Amino acid sequence: MPIVVPFFLIVAYFPGLTPQQRTLKMLWANNMFIAAWSFLTAFSLKKIGQEQIDPNQTYVFVANHVNMLDIPLVGRHFRHYGKPLAKKEIVKIPLLGTLFKYTSFLVDRSNPESRKKAVYSMIDALKDGCSLIILPEGTRNKTAKPLQDFHAGAFKVAIAAQVPIVPMVLIGLRELQPAASFRLYPGKITLKYLAPIPTIGLTDADTNALKEQVYDAIQAVLLEEDVYWRERKE
Repeated sequence: MPIVVPFFLIVAYFPGLTPQQRTLKMLWANNMFIAAWSFLTAFSLKKIGQEQIDPNQTYVFVANHVNMLDIPLVGRHFRHYGKPLAKKEIVKIPLLGTLFKYTSFLVDRSNPESRKKAVYSMIDALKDGCSLIILPEGTRNKTAKPLQDFHAGAFKVAIAAQVPIVPMVLIGLRELQPAASFRLYPGKITLKYLAPIPTIGLTDADTNALKEQVYDAIQAVLLEEDVYWRERKE
């Protein structure tokens, strides 16, 4: 913390950096912070399937949303120039808010104009080569189901920009950090990349079908490979 916090602040307000340079440096600082935190708390994450991802391709990455650790943990292993979609309220959190302010697309979910503006900003970013990380459930899943219903935004912007969707599955996180609890138990999490799904030739009319395809793919992995959900299925 003593090393990373000053770096966050310097990069956030250092003049002359391009948006891409500022984002990449903030993500680097996040990586260092999460790496140190993971080591000290015996909390590890391994990756599966990343070889399917072209580092030179722009994607919309979508993942299941379990708790507040989702984005930092995914960001720790993210190798693309990309930004997550985050709710505007998160900027009020000390330190974390500064990180998200400069590295995310912020949206006020209660404001239709804010949502509309965020969609156009994300489409423009994708066309400029900036990948996106979106948690389509919108809020942390505290239900008794592996997934909540998906919102359509991630799939609309992927189709509009004609870039592939990459489903990602965080496996094991619910068991280590139970829903509606601040308790966190040491252990291992797996981040599994599924095969990219192309959107070239798709139109807005295909949004729901694409959304259901990604939902089914992520849910199938959770039910098969996540011990917490596999036990409840059985």
